[in-house]
Amino acid sequence: MLGSPPLAQIAIRSLRARISAALPLLAGAAVLAVLLLPLARPGRMLMVRDLALFHLPLRVAETSLLRGGELPEWNPAVHGGEPILSNPNYAAFYPPTWLGLLLPVAYAMNLLVLAHAAWAYAGSWRLLRAFGAGREATALGALSFAGASWFLSLTSTFTIFCAMAWFPWVLAAGTRALAASPGRWLGAAFATAACLALQLFAGEPVTVFITALALACLALTPLPQLARAFTRLLAIGALAALLAAAQLVPTLHRLAGGERAGGLAATSADIWSSAPARLVDFVLPHAFGDAMADEEGHWFGWGVHDRDFPYVIALYSGLLPTVLALFALLAARIPHRAGWAAAALLGLLLALGRHGPLWEPLRRLVPVLGAARYPEKFALLAAGVIPLAGALGWQQLLGAEDAGRRRAWLPALAAAGVGMIAALAGLDLLARPAAAAAFVRAHSGMPPSPRALADALAYLRREALVALLLAVAVTLVLALFAAGRLPARAAALLALGILGADLWWYGHGLTPTLPTATALAPSPAVAAARAAGGRLFSAIALDRRSEVAVRMGPRGFQQLWGRAQRLDPYAGTLWGLEYALHPDYDLMLTRWGRHGFAQLQAAWPQREPVDQLLGAWDVGALVQRRAGRELLAELRRTGRPPLPYRVIGEPRRLPRFRFVTTVQRIEDAAAATAALPDLDLATNDLCIAGDAPPEAAYGPATLLTSADGQRPRLRYRAEATAYLVAAVTFDDGWEATLDGSARLPTCPTALGQVGVRLPPGEHELRLRYRDPWVRIGGATTLVTALAAALAAMRRRPLPVESAA
Repeated sequence: MLGSPPLAQIAIRSLRARISAALPLLAGAAVLAVLLLPLARPGRMLMVRDLALFHLPLRVAETSLLRGGELPEWNPAVHGGEPILSNPNYAAFYPPTWLGLLLPVAYAMNLLVLAHAAWAYAGSWRLLRAFGAGREATALGALSFAGASWFLSLTSTFTIFCAMAWFPWVLAAGTRALAASPGRWLGAAFATAACLALQLFAGEPVTVFITALALACLALTPLPQLARAFTRLLAIGALAALLAAAQLVPTLHRLAGGERAGGLAATSADIWSSAPARLVDFVLPHAFGDAMADEEGHWFGWGVHDRDFPYVIALYSGLLPTVLALFALLAARIPHRAGWAAAALLGLLLALGRHGPLWEPLRRLVPVLGAARYPEKFALLAAGVIPLAGALGWQQLLGAEDAGRRRAWLPALAAAGVGMIAALAGLDLLARPAAAAAFVRAHSGMPPSPRALADALAYLRREALVALLLAVAVTLVLALFAAGRLPARAAALLALGILGADLWWYGHGLTPTLPTATALAPSPAVAAARAAGGRLFSAIALDRRSEVAVRMGPRGFQQLWGRAQRLDPYAGTLWGLEYALHPDYDLMLTRWGRHGFAQLQAAWPQREPVDQLLGAWDVGALVQRRAGRELLAELRRTGRPPLPYRVIGEPRRLPRFRFVTTVQRIEDAAAATAALPDLDLATNDLCIAGDAPPEAAYGPATLLTSADGQRPRLRYRAEATAYLVAAVTFDDGWEATLDGSARLPTCPTALGQVGVRLPPGEHELRLRYRDPWVRIGGATTLVTALAAALAAMRRRPLPVESAA
C-alpha cells in the first residue's frame, strides 16, 4: 500500500516502545544491582552480625553432612550435639539453602542475598501491577522495597531477610484469592499457602505471623464480604500449615519441651522493644548515627536501644516513598487504604513492645507472641507497607488527568514536605558545634576523645547536609509536578533517580564484605584447640567481668573478626571444632541440653565442679578472657596489641565414649541434679527414668575402635555386662543398634548424656538420631502437595480434539 512505512521503521518503532516500557523496570533493577554488586564477587563473603557467627556456621555443619551423603539430622558441633531438622534456623527444607551443595557455603549465602533481593523486587512489581499501578510507580515501589535500608539490613539476621522476600508474593496471591469468585479462588489460595509455607521454611516463623497480619488487614472489606474473607483466610492458613508440616510439626514438638513452651518471661520476651525515639528512623535514618559504623565512632544510639544496639538495624525505605505513603494513607484513594493503614499502625504499636499498650496483653493472649522474642521485629510490618503504599500514592498522582486535580492534593504533599524539612532543620541545628557536641557526649558508648569528637561533629554536619538536600529535592519534585510544571514521565524518572541516590547513600554500607581468605583465616586459638583435642568450651560467655576491647583485624570489622578469632560459639565450627556447654542463643536447645547447661551454671565459677563437668563433656580446651592488667603489661613489654584471650588445656578431660562401673537408676532430672555432686563421673553415673536396675555394678570393657560424628559407631569387647556413657546430648530420638540388628534401650544420664547397657562379648554398637516427628511432618507435606497437584489437574479442562 502506498504511503505505508517500511518494515524497518515499524520494527524500530516497536523496539523503541518496548525499551520505553521496560525502562522503569530496568532502571530500578540497575540501582538494586549497584547496591548489591560486591556480593557477586566469588572471593568475598558477607560479614555481618548473626550471619557470620551463627547462620554461616550452622549452614557449614549442615552442608558438610549433606555432601557426605547423609541426611542432616544431628549436628555434633554445638551444645554437645543438637537436632537439625526441627530447628528452623538451619532452613534445611528451604530449597535455596541447597545451593551450598554446589558452591562454597559463604559464597552461596552471598548469592542467596542477591537472589532474594531480586525475588523481593519481582514480587513487589507483581503486587503493584495487580493493584493497578503503572510501570513508573511500580518501579519506584519495587525499588524502595527491595533496595530499602530496612530490607538490606536484614542480611545480618539472614533468615528474616530470606523470609521477608516472600512478603509481597504472599500479598499478591492472597489479595487475589480473597477477591476471586467462589469458583475461582482455590488456585490463588494454594499459591498463597505455598508462599507462606516457603516463608516458614526460610527459617523465621515470626515473619509468617507478620505477613499473615498484613494479609488479614488487607482483607478488611465491607461487612457482607467480611465473613467470606475470614473463612478464606482460615482455609489458606490451614493449607499453609499442612504444606509446611515438614518443618512445622517437628519444630512445634521441640518447642513444646523447650524454653519457649508456655511463653517466655517478660524479661526475655520484651528485649529489643523499640523506644518511641527509634521511630524517627523511618524518616531520618541516621538521626542516631550509623549502627554499621560504630567502630568509627559514628553511632550515637547507646542507651536508646536495648543492648545499646538495634535488632532491626534500619527502618528506612527512602524519603520519597515515605512522604508518598503518608499522602496515600491519609488522603489518596488507593486500593485497600484502610488495610494498609491498619497494618502500618499495628506494626508500629507491636514494635514498641513494653513501651506501648498492646504488647503485654497480646503476648499473654496469643501463643505465637508469647513464644517470640524481640518486639522490634514487628516494625517490619510497617516498613514493608511504606514502599507499597507509597507507590500506590505515586500512581494516584501520576494518573491525575489535569493539573487542577493534582493541585487539590498539593496541600497534603506540601505539608508532608514542610514537616520533613522542619525535622531535618532540627538535625541541622543539632549539627552545630555546641548542640552536636552535647549530643555526641550524651549518646556515645564511652566519653569521646577530642579527635573522636571532632570526627563525630564532621559526620553529623555531612549527614545533616545530605538529609536537607534530599528533603528539598523531594519536596521540589512533588510540588512542581502537583502544580503542573513537570510532565508525568519526567517526574517519574526524576523521582526514580532521587530514590536511587537516596537508597545508595543510606544503604550501600549495609552489606559489607571481606575477602573470604581474610574472614576465614584461622586464628592461633584454632591450632591451640586442635592440639588440646576434644571439644571446646568458651568461658567468655559466662564471664561477668568487664571486657577490655583490643582493636585488631580489618577496619570496620574488628568486633566480628575478633569474636570469630577468639572462637565465640559457633564460630569455631567453621574450622571443624566442636563445642559443649555454651549459652542457648536461639532458645532452641532441647530438654536434656538445657539440663546439662544448668549443671554448669549452678557450679560456675567454682573450679573443681566446673572442671569435672567440662571433662565429662570431653572438653579439652577452654577459651578464657585475659585480665586488663595482664594485657596492659604485655602491651608495654612488646609494643604490640596483645591477644585479649587465651586457650588452655583441660587436664580432667574424659573420653568421648567411656565405660562406667556403677550406675544408679533415678527418677527425674531434679533428683539427678541433687545427686550429681557426689558422683565421680569417670566411673559412676546415673540412668534417669531408664531400664537400669536401682543400683548395678558393671564389668570393665575395652573400646576397640570408634567413629564419632552424626552417627557414632563403636566396636568394644567386654567380659561381662558393661555400661557405656556417650558424651553426646541425649534426646528421645536416639537409637542404639547392636551388630546392625538388635535394638538396645537408651536413657539420659546425670548430665543429660546418652547411656546404653551393653551385653558381654565383642560387638559393634551404632548410635543414630532419628526424629519421628520429621517423618510425620514430611509425609503430611508430601500428601498435601500431591493432593493439591491432583486437584489442579482435575480442574484443568481437557484439550478438545479437532474433527478430521
